Amino acid sequence: HMYRATKEDLKVKNLILMDLDKQAMETFGKLKTCSKKYERMKNQRNKFANLTQSSSQALAEMKEKIKILQNEVEILRNEAQAKDKSCQEEVRLLQNEQNTRDA
Repeated sequence: HMYRATKEDLKVKNLILMDLDKQAMETFGKLKTCSKKYERMKNQRNKFANLTQSSSQALAEMKEKIKILQNEVEILRNEAQAKDKSCQEEVRLLQNEQNTRDA
């Protein structure tokens, strides 16, 4: 009778072990899946961090170029105004000469 009870007990413990092995394999599978997802997310995060850094650098460079171009436009505007003023003065002088000559 004790032999039979021990055999039954062994059978139950083997079933429990098999169930625990199955649970361990499932848990290991979930761990593997989560690990892959983590790596994928980490790689995406790094990629986006690099893109953000590149974009920030490109933006800073563009702002600097805009500032330089604005300065160049201001210089050209001032030169154009000076030439326009010079032309107006030249026209005034020519008109004065013509008026003096005609008089």
